[in-house]
Amino acid sequence: MKAKVSGSDAVSAFIAELAHPLKASLVDAREAIMASHRAITEHVKWNAPSFCWEGDDRVTMNLRGDTLTFVFHRGVKKKETTGFSFPDATGLMKWAAADRATVTIASPAEWKKHKKAIVTLVGKWMKATA
Repeated sequence: MKAKVSGSDAVSAFIAELAHPLKASLVDAREAIMASHRAITEHVKWNAPSFCWEGDDRVTMNLRGDTLTFVFHRGVKKKETTGFSFPDATGLMKWAAADRATVTIASPAEWKKHKKAIVTLVGKWMKATA
């Protein structure tokens, strides 16, 4: 029996009503991310789950289409990017700006293959952007 995710009731309700081809992968991603560090919180942003560190959004899911995209960002307000860098040994991150990247998953098999790496990236991103 899986332990209950100690996350937001609003996110749980959102996911319960969600119709998405990668819903099972999203649920697994949510559980893994929330279990990875007790300081991570969540809420619904951009019509998808968003994970926060110290109250600031850091990784927000994008559920458009039939993929699951993790958007790595530095919060709501634009921040100076001079000197900011984030090493990605996985090669999974696609950079949209100096401080914004995405990781897109197209299938349950792809999620299973990259799950550990993505959860690790999320944790490192949270700490690096705090």
